[in-house]
Amino acid sequence: MQEIDLARPLSLGPATYLEFATLGETEMGILPRFWAYGPEREALCERLETDPDVEAVSQQTECDDRVQYSVRWDSDLTGDLAQFIETIHAHDAIVLFGRADQTFWRCLLQFPSKSPLLDFYIDCEFDSLTIEHHSPQQAHAFVSGVERRTSTSDD
Repeated sequence: MQEIDLARPLSLGPATYLEFATLGETEMGILPRFWAYGPEREALCERLETDPDVEAVSQQTECDDRVQYSVRWDSDLTGDLAQFIETIHAHDAIVLFGRADQTFWRCLLQFPSKSPLLDFYIDCEFDSLTIEHHSPQQAHAFVSGVERRTSTSDD
């Protein structure tokens, strides 16, 4: 049994979230570039620089409420994130956009046709993963992770 947690490698705090998109090149990986919002948006760079799964990270743009990062992940990335990337690539899907925070993530995938989309439904072996098939003619699907309960000092 597996659960995908896109926020775990980034160690996001409770009020910080990411928005990400790719431009259609599956070789770029799932989070090559993203915007970070919230109080930890600038400190995130320091965490990523020391993460063993990150080869390089840089701040691309800084605005009042967000920072854009560019990240090159280790090609030997292991775990649930790597398996999710491999599953997406195996079905020639493209991540059009997504959002992740400490408790929930969601992304929109585009497939080259209806057949790979249906195969993705069959082949996706992740627990607590919701796949919503909104547009079969255009081969798009929303994929969401289960909402996780964050721990507090009262637990």
